[in-house]
Amino acid sequence: MILLPLFLETVSHRALATTGERAVQLVITVVTTIVVFVPTGAPQLIFAVMPMFTWHAFRGSLRESTIVLTVVGVIGTVFTASGLGPVHAAVDMLDIAPELALGVLQLFLLDCGLILLPLSVMVTQQRRAVDRADQERDTLESLVDAATGTAVIATDANGKVTLFNPGAEKILGRSAQDVVGRAPDDLFGQEELHRHGAAVHAPATFAEIAGAMVGLGVRSRLWQVRRPSGDERTIRMTLTAIPNASGVFCGYLATAEDVTERESAHRALLATLEHERNAVEQLRELERTKGDFVATVSHELRTPITSIMGYTEVLEDGAYGELTQDQLEVLGRVDRNSRRLLLLVEDLLTLSNIEASTMKLDIAETDLRAVVGDAGDSLAALLVGRELLVRYHVPSEPVHHRADARQLERMLLNLLTNAVKFTPDGGVIDVFLHDDSELRQIVVRDSGLGIPLVEQAHLFTRFFRSTTATENAIQGTGLGLTIVKGIVTLHGGQIEMSSEPKVGTTVTVTLPRFTDALPPAPSSRDGQVGSIRPVKLGAPPRTPDAHLHTISSAPRSEVVTR
Repeated sequence: MILLPLFLETVSHRALATTGERAVQLVITVVTTIVVFVPTGAPQLIFAVMPMFTWHAFRGSLRESTIVLTVVGVIGTVFTASGLGPVHAAVDMLDIAPELALGVLQLFLLDCGLILLPLSVMVTQQRRAVDRADQERDTLESLVDAATGTAVIATDANGKVTLFNPGAEKILGRSAQDVVGRAPDDLFGQEELHRHGAAVHAPATFAEIAGAMVGLGVRSRLWQVRRPSGDERTIRMTLTAIPNASGVFCGYLATAEDVTERESAHRALLATLEHERNAVEQLRELERTKGDFVATVSHELRTPITSIMGYTEVLEDGAYGELTQDQLEVLGRVDRNSRRLLLLVEDLLTLSNIEASTMKLDIAETDLRAVVGDAGDSLAALLVGRELLVRYHVPSEPVHHRADARQLERMLLNLLTNAVKFTPDGGVIDVFLHDDSELRQIVVRDSGLGIPLVEQAHLFTRFFRSTTATENAIQGTGLGLTIVKGIVTLHGGQIEMSSEPKVGTTVTVTLPRFTDALPPAPSSRDGQVGSIRPVKLGAPPRTPDAHLHTISSAPRSEVVTR
């Protein structure tokens, strides 16, 4: 009990007593022990040593207390073995064997150890706990003081400020000595307190508002504060209830940051977004107005143009007398320009319907080979007088597809018309129709002038005309490809284009074999939805062995079946 603690690692702590006080404690304890163990007629004096141990336990350290106990044990053992002291006197008084005198001493020292050591350990643990608490408090205070960008305000249960860190002084423009011990109501003003009180249905005091916010789970709100200098700031304050060690409410902790610039930027952003939203709505309204205007004008133009074409045909037939050759040539020009104007009107109407989502498709079971053939027949008029080889590569078996045959023919005719316009005499135009288990493809490839790479992204924009068209004086309105894309999209397909100047252009239209966008076909086949596989543009489609059938020789047009 006495010697073993000297060789053990003990918990150390800062002694409350100074070095001088501890030296005096040791001297007094040694002197008291000697005085107690010298006389032999007063055994009760032995208890005078015990208050010394209590003194060492509370004021000294655990190690020093162990050393003092050892010193007392050595002194008591030496004096008792020499026949002195109250322990030796107790042997005579109790009439016990002299050999048991040291046993009585050991019992006394054991009692001293049971008093001194546990008490010293308990005091040491308490002091270490206090030291840790002080260290944590100092660390917390350092953190709070270092948080100059965050206001930290603590109140007691009565709503009085107990903590006001440097960050709060900086943000609110008040000193801690002016705020601590007072209610924080003056920091915000009555108008702001009434605003927040009305929001949480509480009286217009900070303590009541804080209690209501915590009770409702509203932890964070924006507060407007006015500094003594008159500067108004916006802060975002977060409130938390503070419980004590027993879990009883003892105050509030408020943390706040200055968000004046951030909120100002946020309001400016909202204003900008609102302005942009209004601008978009105005543009949409203008777009609708323009679409309605185009549709109205187109409808109004169709009737007089049709009338002009009808009267031109009547004049050409000689209903009002025979015409000279010059007059017939003039009427021919009128007829051609009228047809061009009618075609433009039809394109405008079609584009207007597509953009307004009012265009209806007449979906039916269609043989895509017939679509290719009809488009080729319509193209024949443009090939008159041209030296072009147009080849149609189609399967030998029907290629059935649910689609609007008239619109697909119009789509393909637009692509073929562009190919004819942009391909000089002596060139070749190929049309491929592919059919597999997942998709159908219509590919139009020409060996024409091509389109610059930088312009290809704008080809499907309405009224866009490439520099190739303007430099070569190629007629057009810039609506054809826009209409083509609209028709392909309505059929659930995709259109892609690759082109290279002076090499040619390849346009690939991909139609899914099955699509939920179209009405279901009355067929016994499973209606599973196929996936569209990517197409590598620019690579010529593979053409298997085919038998060529010549349709006409001037201009040349060929059909390749496989």
